[in-house]
Amino acid sequence: MAKTTEWGKQELSDLLNGAAFLGSGGGGPVNLGKQLLETILKAGKPVEVIQPGDLPDAAWMAVSAGAGSPKAATHGFDASVAVTAFQQLSKRREAAGQEKLEYVLPGEVGAANTLLPIYVSTQLDLPIVDAAGADRAMPTLPWATYAAAGLPPAPIVLADGTETLVYDVAGAEAADEAMRGIISSGTFPDDAGVAFWAMQGSDAKKAAIHGTMTRARNMGELLRTSQDPATDAARQLGGTVLTTGTIKTISETPGGGFDLGLVTVTNGEGEEVTISLQNESLLAWRASCNHPITIAPDLICWVDAHGQAYSNADIAEGQQISVVAAPADDQMRSPSILAAVAKNLAGIGYPGPSTPLGDLHDVCPGCRG
Repeated sequence: MAKTTEWGKQELSDLLNGAAFLGSGGGGPVNLGKQLLETILKAGKPVEVIQPGDLPDAAWMAVSAGAGSPKAATHGFDASVAVTAFQQLSKRREAAGQEKLEYVLPGEVGAANTLLPIYVSTQLDLPIVDAAGADRAMPTLPWATYAAAGLPPAPIVLADGTETLVYDVAGAEAADEAMRGIISSGTFPDDAGVAFWAMQGSDAKKAAIHGTMTRARNMGELLRTSQDPATDAARQLGGTVLTTGTIKTISETPGGGFDLGLVTVTNGEGEEVTISLQNESLLAWRASCNHPITIAPDLICWVDAHGQAYSNADIAEGQQISVVAAPADDQMRSPSILAAVAKNLAGIGYPGPSTPLGDLHDVCPGCRG
């Protein structure tokens, strides 16, 4: 029996807030994460966490997640659809004479999409792996380190309260395009449960970013105990506080499974920092600089003076907030992921390179605030 560790209420509460912070505006609204946490705690089933290094090489697992518009998820999300999707993927494998799924694997980091696979794991009595395919939330599947490792995402199971759909395509880009087309076509409502990227332990050890849950839990603990959450979070992550001020404007338009828009934060001196969104926060700009001051896959995170983190679905005009930038994990800078990032950046009007945060700050004092 592989070694697991049981996480309790405080650890899961810290995990939720830390994941909301590290999610860089995506990964689902905080309230949905809180609902999932309450459901997990109320059920009273243990949350068994396994480290990637302890996974049996031959054991099979799959990614469990929610898909769709973050804003739509603020109106409610039936988490049981993610359980249905995972069960259907496992049953499909067994019917084909393949091994059943023994572990649940997160896809990304974010308030809901960190808690949702934990919910699935407790409902199915399966351990959750302390790893993910990204150290932040990601707008499209080709950002995932699973894709960078060449692991096939298909077969993919999408489910809502009434329908289950299985599709098989080659590659993460085709899988992403098909998923968004299916969701936006009306086959499903704006959100669905998804199970995909079935892999063995030996593959997960190589492809996943290890320790993403622990990192989020530690960040949540820091935010809960710090007297200066933004500064301490930036220091812990090797990043910087871009600004602290008031959210002046938010402009968002949903479409094709994305929430697109701009958020402007004004500090006490009247200086503005603008965040460009495609579900997640992808770019930060300062009026005094002629180039972005933070570029995805690097992290752009929201937190208030009390240490509460927010997603882009949670923030509101007039809110007092800090914007923290931090470097992404090195695995997020593989050539294929940077190509996927460039495609998303071009889609919101930025054709330039994804210059790492440290390089921007080395050459531009204005980027450091």
